[in-house]
Parts: sequence; C-alpha cells; structure tokens
Amino acid sequence: MSAEWFPGRLRELRSEAGLTQEQLAEKVGVKRDAIARWERGAREPSWSNVVALVKALGVDANAFLQEPVTPPPTGPGRPRKPIAEGVDTEPKRPRGRPRKAPDARQEATSEGKASEGLAGQKKTAKGKGHKDKGRK
Repeated sequence: MSAEWFPGRLRELRSEAGLTQEQLAEKVGVKRDAIARWERGAREPSWSNVVALVKALGVDANAFLQEPVTPPPTGPGRPRKPIAEGVDTEPKRPRGRPRKAPDARQEATSEGKASEGLAGQKKTAKGKGHKDKGRK
C-alpha cells in the first residue's frame, strides 16, 4: 500500500463508476477542483472526504489500498487523438488568409499610375492648412 496510489486509484474508480469529476464532486459535497487536485496528487482528502468518496463510488474502503491498474498520464497537455485505421488522412489546409490572385485590370492600372506620377514635384496642400487655424 502506498499513498502514491491514491490519485490513480481514485481516477480509476471514478471512471469505472462512469462519473465525471463534477458529478463525483457533487455527490461528495466538494468542488470539482478538489477532486481534480486529489486525482493529480496535489492534495490529500481528509478522512471525512474519503468516507464520502467510498459512499459516492459505491466501493469498499479497501478499494483505495489496491495499486492502480493504469499508470497516471505523464507530461502536461491533452493526449493525442488515436489515428483511425483504414481512414485516409487528408492533407491539412494551409494556415492563414489565402493570397489574392492578381487581376489583369489591377496590374495594368498599377503600372500606369507609376508612369503617370509627378516624380520629384512637391504636392501642394489642399483645404485648411495648419497656419490659418483659428483665423477667419
């Protein structure tokens, strides 16, 4: 018997009972975070919570003394989805916004504007300038 077994065993018993962490927490009378912490091994439940877990899961207290069958998941993050056999995997779509195809009209007008421009000439300001601000 090892106290290290408790988190894995609790997870197994909960999944065998077909309960989510939230459902088990409701039956035990604690928050879902408490169940998650117990299953991670970050916290240990009090004796009164262990008794409530035994009743909620419908098991004998000795069930927690057994070594878990499945090892606890290793590493952070969500596990990868299993690849279905016999199913062709499609290539992934390219990420980001697709590029626009150049339009023949756009190319002609952009070329024409470059040659028509007034190279080297200073543009004059139109409308109200900053100098006559406030004058009438």
